[in-house]
Amino acid sequence: MVVLWILSGIALVVYIIAFIIILFKNYSEYSKYCGVLNSKEHPLKSLLPFGLYILDRFRYSFNSAYDC
Repeated sequence: MVVLWILSGIALVVYIIAFIIILFKNYSEYSKYCGVLNSKEHPLKSLLPFGLYILDRFRYSFNSAYDC
């Protein structure tokens, strides 16, 4: 049972590290869209490219009533 927990933990850490590397690799591509935003109005402007990448990766379509 302990071995299963250890292997699961290792797999999770590897997955998280790979995901972070992919995010940082694509950060500059998505930061172009956020360059025009005012930093005073959008204090978390530096995190927006990560969110855009995740939405693009999951192919979010922006078709729901919450997106309008």
